Amino acid sequence: MGACTSSQPTVRERTIPAEERGFLVYPLSGYPLETDAAENERTRALFAQLEGGRPLADLQNDVQRFVAERADFAPAHVLRAQIDLLQDADSAAVDRLRPIVDEMPDYVAAALLLARAHDRRGDVVEAYELYQRLSEVDRLAASRATALADLAEVALTERVIEASEDGLFDVARLELERLERLSPGALSTLEARLRLNEMEGDAAGELFTLRRLVSIEPDFDRRLRLGELELEAGDLRAGLDIFQALAREAPDDLNVADQLARAKFLWRIELVPERVRSLARAPELSRGDLAVMLHWLVPPVRTRPIVDPPIAGDLLDHPDRAEILKVADQRLLSTDERVHRFFPDMRATRRATLGAVLGFLHADGETPPACAGLERPPASRICPVAASCGLIEETADCLHEATVSGPDAL
Repeated sequence: MGACTSSQPTVRERTIPAEERGFLVYPLSGYPLETDAAENERTRALFAQLEGGRPLADLQNDVQRFVAERADFAPAHVLRAQIDLLQDADSAAVDRLRPIVDEMPDYVAAALLLARAHDRRGDVVEAYELYQRLSEVDRLAASRATALADLAEVALTERVIEASEDGLFDVARLELERLERLSPGALSTLEARLRLNEMEGDAAGELFTLRRLVSIEPDFDRRLRLGELELEAGDLRAGLDIFQALAREAPDDLNVADQLARAKFLWRIELVPERVRSLARAPELSRGDLAVMLHWLVPPVRTRPIVDPPIAGDLLDHPDRAEILKVADQRLLSTDERVHRFFPDMRATRRATLGAVLGFLHADGETPPACAGLERPPASRICPVAASCGLIEETADCLHEATVSGPDAL
């Protein structure tokens, strides 16, 4: 009697690897539009075949027909993208899914699959953003968002800095917005914003960002730059406080010493009458205006008593007579001795301003710097001496009739 044998059932190899199973969900999951029974049944059957292990090459043909027949039915495209992913065609899946998710951002099956395709391609920022958006409805998405957060922060920081340095400021701002959604207030986020501010020449933005950075990491160089910006566009008192603190920490730092002197000078301006502050902003100064500024902003000019004032008939009724006489008495601005006039309403020149600065460097009891020489220079030597002392870059900057503004005088 012959033995009978039983045939073993054919075991299909599952086509969805375990590590991908959680990302390939039922294509109608989260689909926000209405569907009919035929669409639902066809989608269910094809997805069941995908899960059941039907060879992808065969299944692909049926899914492609579904896509061709129902081009406006997004779940059919999701099915096709699921096959793309399983065939390692991640870029094809991204291209297929991106317009769907842009139109329907809450469509879970499409968004989760797109996130995974980006993830596999190494698009950590795009993957993170999609996972994060899905994290409240999908635990696997939440887990991947947590895993990618640090990498996405690094990638976005690099994008902001690179776009800023390439002058692509619109791109940099968009990437910065994404970074700030990911890591608001983080040190790396502020550093990226600071780089964009610097490259754009945005002093106000740089000041705002540096204030926040210094509050987190108050290193010397950042505080130095913050002090400079406070003097230029912020709070003068804050700038002065910064440089006083830096000077205590680095008493031999010449740059800090110079900045501290500048801060004290600018703070002095804040304490003078409003008219003087307005002159410091004026586009052009008269000789009388310049005398008022010298009187209020150079303490020795204001504190020395009048000894031998020149006779100047055009000062008798001038509203700034007291200030002008102080300056004229110290011969910082000249009076025409032949006609006994000071000409307070005549435009002040750069050369006259430089001559006044060199004049109080040579005042009684002062030791002038070596560049200025032992004696006060005559009118013909004002420009070269001013250049040698660094008041101007070169002698040509001291044109004989060039006028001077308030900021120039400062």
